[in-house]
Amino acid sequence: MDLAVWLPLTAVAAVWLWQGRAWGFLVWGAMLSFFAIEAVGVAVDQWFGHSADPASSIASAAAVPIFAVVAMVSLVPLYFYFHNLDQPLP
Repeated sequence: MDLAVWLPLTAVAAVWLWQGRAWGFLVWGAMLSFFAIEAVGVAVDQWFGHSADPASSIASAAAVPIFAVVAMVSLVPLYFYFHNLDQPLP
């Protein structure tokens, strides 16, 4: 679903946000939140999968810190989004 729905929706939301449309602000905030939660979910999934079966080729403990960093990095634009949400449009 990431490539089929969420990434195109994020691109459309970016255009709407650039144009100053209300739907852009709404969808962009939802997508930023979604990607942060998704990164945490993938990190937890990999950790549990590796803990259950360390010999598995599907789950890797090496992916856990990578997705933890992705989650932390995705929180930066989310912070600025929520911090500046009450600012008037130019």
